[in-house]
Amino acid sequence: MSLTGTVSAYHLVSMNREQLSNAVAEAVRRTPSSIRRLAREVGVSHVMLLQVRDGERPAPPALAERIATIMEGWGEELADLAHGIREALDAEPPSEED
Repeated sequence: MSLTGTVSAYHLVSMNREQLSNAVAEAVRRTPSSIRRLAREVGVSHVMLLQVRDGERPAPPALAERIATIMEGWGEELADLAHGIREALDAEPPSEED
């Protein structure tokens, strides 16, 4: 904060970058795939994702955007697959194992 009690533009950018890096690190930690697969799909090395995850490197906005896009696609794909399984379960007559 400056002497007048306001937050400078530099501090706002710094706080936003930290928040972005923390959000990306959490997403990498909780990815439903391997980090190597995520890195391959995002187009970066797995080492870079490990460094972001461990707080050793800030997450650039472009990387954050690519990770978010990939994960959103996975969510839709996984939801579609789950829906297919549920439809198949509904169509399947009950077995003796139930």
